Amino acid sequence: MLYFIFSLVIPEKLNFWISKIKNHKILFFKLNINLFFLFFLNTYTLFKYFQLFNFSNSYEDIILYFLVGFITSLINVTPGNIGFKEAVLIFSSGLHKVTEIEILTISLFSRVLEIIVVLVCSILIDKFMKN
Repeated sequence: MLYFIFSLVIPEKLNFWISKIKNHKILFFKLNINLFFLFFLNTYTLFKYFQLFNFSNSYEDIILYFLVGFITSLINVTPGNIGFKEAVLIFSSGLHKVTEIEILTISLFSRVLEIIVVLVCSILIDKFMKN
């Protein structure tokens, strides 16, 4: 995405980018399908978080919440953006109408869940690598 924005400033880079897309149409198509699938999977996960904790928010608010969180992931201030992402989400709570306590609850729950998934995956990979 940054390369595309940069290529708008320098038009000859845009031509290079378009020629690469033409050369790899199927790969570009698969990448876009995966990105859309990932977007819907992440918003669905957030929607389930909101249902799990009985937070009453609309699907549009959840999409805005996800997009603000995604934009903060492009800028790494701290390792894993711990605290930075939550601060940006809290400051932009008027945009997505998610309260501060909801932001902190979902953030804490999702970070703990991510750590558990990483630990389980690393244990499984270690087991398979030894066999």
